[in-house]
Amino acid sequence: MLWWCFAAGGTGALHKIDGITGNENDVDTLKQNLKISVRKLKLGRKWVFQMDIDPKHTSKVVAKWLKDNEVKVLEWPSQSPDLNYIQFVGRTEKHLSTFMMDKAESIATVDDAIKKLVLLDSKEKIWTQEMLLQVSDKAVRLLDEELENFPLPTIHHCQTVLNQTRYPSVLLLVCQDTEQHRPDIHFFHCDEVEAEMVHEDIDSALGDSKHGKKIRPQTLK
Repeated sequence: MLWWCFAAGGTGALHKIDGITGNENDVDTLKQNLKISVRKLKLGRKWVFQMDIDPKHTSKVVAKWLKDNEVKVLEWPSQSPDLNYIQFVGRTEKHLSTFMMDKAESIATVDDAIKKLVLLDSKEKIWTQEMLLQVSDKAVRLLDEELENFPLPTIHHCQTVLNQTRYPSVLLLVCQDTEQHRPDIHFFHCDEVEAEMVHEDIDSALGDSKHGKKIRPQTLK
């Protein structure tokens, strides 16, 4: 599970939480990350803290810590999507390549696609394209000059490819919509947020989509 924060000027700390969250663990996370993030983002003294709608964030223990530390908290209706900014924040990634899974092109498996990416990289034949990647409860969206939308049911596989090319943190997505005869394999270099964390976020969104367990609201926050 991840704790994450951001402001208009950028992102603050990104902290991986081990074990079960709640009460004292949530307070420890705030102790470790909130003030560090304020300094990193150069917010000064005039800032307001907004939390997402997770019920644990309204616990008496968390509320007491925030009050004792004079943290001004923005109160907002839990059902207000306009204030739920966390659902719409994306991360800047670099698109490396997309291959169609096709035996005629010697790409019959994900491993074949990875080998081709490594080969292209060794020949310096990869041209990156920067884009914004957004994960929501309905789709993964890629935004550059145009918007490309991958509804969650079309994402068949997601994994990381680490330290195999000059791009150390790579995210791999296998996507196929109903009109495609063969799936596409997309590769992205994750720079701002590590590929493992983006992978976890997408996997959580996929789990919510399939099972309705509402895992994702705990992921990248």
